[in-house]
Amino acid sequence: DYSWLQTKESIVSLELRSIMCVPLKIVRFSTANVEETMFFSNTDSKGMSVSVGEIFGLVYVDNRVSNKTFTNIDLEILEALCSHASISIYNSRLIRDLDKSEKFSATLVDASKMLNSTLDLDELLKIIIELAVSTLDAEKSSLYLIDEENKVLRAQTTDEKLITEKHLPLDTGVAGRVVASGEIVNLKDPISVSEATRDNPKIYHKEIYSVLCVPLRDKENNIIGALETMNKEEGSFDVDDENMLEALSVHASLAIENAMLLKEVIEKRKLEQELSVAAEIQKNLLPGRAPSFQTFDVDALTIQCKHVGGDYYDFINLDENQLGVGKGIPAALMMANLQAILQSRALFETNPAQVVYAINHTIFRNSTANKYATLFYGCLDRKESSFFYTNAGHNPPLLRRNEGHWEELTTGGMVVGLFDKQEYEQARVELQAGDIIILFTDGVTEAMNALDEEYEVPRLKQAIENYKDKSAHDICALIHEEIKRFEAGTDRHDDLTLMVIKV
Repeated sequence: DYSWLQTKESIVSLELRSIMCVPLKIVRFSTANVEETMFFSNTDSKGMSVSVGEIFGLVYVDNRVSNKTFTNIDLEILEALCSHASISIYNSRLIRDLDKSEKFSATLVDASKMLNSTLDLDELLKIIIELAVSTLDAEKSSLYLIDEENKVLRAQTTDEKLITEKHLPLDTGVAGRVVASGEIVNLKDPISVSEATRDNPKIYHKEIYSVLCVPLRDKENNIIGALETMNKEEGSFDVDDENMLEALSVHASLAIENAMLLKEVIEKRKLEQELSVAAEIQKNLLPGRAPSFQTFDVDALTIQCKHVGGDYYDFINLDENQLGVGKGIPAALMMANLQAILQSRALFETNPAQVVYAINHTIFRNSTANKYATLFYGCLDRKESSFFYTNAGHNPPLLRRNEGHWEELTTGGMVVGLFDKQEYEQARVELQAGDIIILFTDGVTEAMNALDEEYEVPRLKQAIENYKDKSAHDICALIHEEIKRFEAGTDRHDDLTLMVIKV
């Protein structure tokens, strides 16, 4: 079939009388000890094992002069010339590729230096975007980071040399496609760009005629975002651009991950410092030491399981014969409010039920919905040797009588802060020498051991029996040590507070 000659005649505008054609090709040859790949014709490989590889070009010679036909000698000469031409082309390509490789390496070295110049995340994102633009000769660039919490892409984009930020749905545009697939996307013309952004045509604020986007991956190869360049200055993005942007993305991803980790550490340390300050403030809200109150031996102990605890207790000197005793479990940030309200009301109200009623009213009016506290408030009267109390949803304190009988102090009502104008009851218990009152939180009775068993009230009663002859201070300390032994091998999950009153 010589129809192809007609096509060639139309191209060269000649009537073809004779033609020679020799391929430019890669020939792999080997001797006993050496194997190489070079550009040679088959005639140069005599005595060697030869395998023909890729043909990368052709040389045509048309119409031998004097209307003669080409001879075998002509063919051998052309093959020899093509062999030398192949070597020259090969060397030229090697030099070109070497220049590209050196430029590639130099660019990445410079980029790496710039990326390692800061650990500030915002500054780093700006550097990455500017690097992508300058390295790939692009008009603009965008960097997208996945926000797992809000399920969006946080996009930072160059816009007239300014960096702007916006939030986009995870499946938006080219970046959404790259984040979902993990594959490089290279759109070389406006039609491809338009089709790819059909779901959100306004994602780009100006005409975009080419887009190259690669995924960003962390050290575990998880996709954390995408890096995108737009509008190459000359033509469209090619394979070299893909390789360059992909290599840049590796360095960028590592730098982003390190910056995010540092930011997380700094925020964590800042939070720990703030919580330490809050814990110190809370600690100062609690009594520094138990008061000395004739007829009664009083002490308390609290252990927080976190920086900021939720257990609260207080002693309020009402007059020379009466001592107010408050014990509550508010939300941690309500502690200061509860203390202020309790101390102010206790000095003016004559009975516990009225104090708790006032506290409930104030917390309800001044707190957000669902904020409440359990509270126990009572008055020790050494002249009357009695305890007058109201229990608002708190763990019932235990009263151990001197003869060994146990009572629970339950009279009162519901927790404070949920409903306004809530009525509360109060009760009075007469006390005798040797009686012991124990106020405690569920951090005591719900302490858990390695077998998932709770400490519970029976163990607390037994501990009181064991230590009843000790001082209030020693009882608190000994019960705490017993609970620590009980919890051995586990993590404490709640604050622990004890108050002991011995008559």
